[in-house]
Amino acid sequence: MRLPALLREPLTHFLIIGAGVFAVYDAISPEDRTADPGEIVVAEPEITRMIVGFESVWRRPPTTQELAKLTEDFIREEILVREAIALGLDRGDTVVRRRLRQKMAFLLASAAHGQVPDDAVLQAHFLENQQKYAASPSVTFTHVFLGEAPDGADVAEVLGQLRAGADHRALGQRILVPQRIDGAPKQAVDGMFGAGFFDQLVELETADWGGPIRSGYGEHLVRIEPLDAPPDPVFAELLDQVLEDWRRDRSETMLDDAYRVLREGYVVVDGSAE
Repeated sequence: MRLPALLREPLTHFLIIGAGVFAVYDAISPEDRTADPGEIVVAEPEITRMIVGFESVWRRPPTTQELAKLTEDFIREEILVREAIALGLDRGDTVVRRRLRQKMAFLLASAAHGQVPDDAVLQAHFLENQQKYAASPSVTFTHVFLGEAPDGADVAEVLGQLRAGADHRALGQRILVPQRIDGAPKQAVDGMFGAGFFDQLVELETADWGGPIRSGYGEHLVRIEPLDAPPDPVFAELLDQVLEDWRRDRSETMLDDAYRVLREGYVVVDGSAE
């Protein structure tokens, strides 16, 4: 098998991930796999972790007495955790299982966060997901608020006046939002009037009064101007976001590949049939 094809194989991904997992494991606790079960080794990395944690809270290094207390707290925790595991208290605990699953998933997928793809890879990801990076169109409109539940006859009367050229500022009821909204995107419009209001707006014909449409306040008659088309997304301006999205997608792919390899090593038995 050629090298490029081999690098695309899920098994290769898993082996690379596995090497990374064991490297992390060695760096964090190199003595755990060989130490006596009754022995607790307070290694240099653990001491450094305690010091860094203390400094992040108190903005100074711990004194000798404080470090001794931190060390004793670590020993206490280690003893209680080991005894709890020996008693099987971790088994059947949903919270513990969920946390272990999260940590394992993080280790398996973390290799993707260290990858630095070239521009061609990121450009391809950008083009495949260009719709995601497109900005929302913005809209300019004027509205007349008619109340929470206006009578149909009243709606028709006000609509007729507006279409006949009446001043919209003299009609309807006052609310906190202005009667004219200029160049607002979907998120801003829905933030002011409630979810779904923008989508109702863009369904109206432009240049004339229409409606009523409903907001979180009640009913509105609206005159909408043609939507302002957003500029096309520019790859160079979105590079950081594209990279983060690529790494997230890559992490999910590598995690799925690793799981499939691991899954092949297990036999699942349907215990309910016994």
